[in-house]
Amino acid sequence: MTRKSVLWAAVLIGAVLLIATLFMPFSEPLKFSITFPPPGASVR
Repeated sequence: MTRKSVLWAAVLIGAVLLIATLFMPFSEPLKFSITFPPPGASVR
C-alpha cells in the first residue's frame, strides 16, 4: 500500500472511532466492557 492509502485508512478508522464514542449511549458501557475487556482482566 502507498503511504497516502495508509494515511486515509488511519483517518477513516479514527473518524469511525470518534463518531462511535460520541454517539454511544452512556447508559450501556457494559457492551464495550464485554467486547473489549480491560487489559488487566485478560492477563488473568
